[in-house]
Amino acid sequence: MKNLAIAVFNDEYGTHLRDVVVKTVEDAGVNVVYGEKDAFDPTETNFSSIATAVKASKPGTASIGIYKFDANNKPVFDHAQQGSVPKS
Repeated sequence: MKNLAIAVFNDEYGTHLRDVVVKTVEDAGVNVVYGEKDAFDPTETNFSSIATAVKASKPGTASIGIYKFDANNKPVFDHAQQGSVPKS
């Protein structure tokens, strides 16, 4: 993998995850093309603009994953292939 795009919630978990991932992949020679400093509102329910921005950054062959939490604070993972918009 040469390029990586990452999109995280603007909360403690999301920004910490982003910082660890960015450092790890950059140390491995991967170029972060989207999300190195960005984060989005944790209450976001429409990910289409985020998915469009990620795709436009040309991260290479990849998939888009959105982690979120349900009403019981359990992690939920929505997954869509690149070019698709994750369901909210």
